Amino acid sequence: MQLSFYLSTKMIKEINSLILPSLSGIFICQLSFKKNIR
Repeated sequence: MQLSFYLSTKMIKEINSLILPSLSGIFICQLSFKKNIR
């Protein structure tokens, strides 16, 4: 039980480290895109 909890938290951390940079990158791209339109 403890091991599965450790693995799940480790997976969540790895997924966050993969998803968060891509999300922030998309957000920055959208901001710069909107600035270019004006």
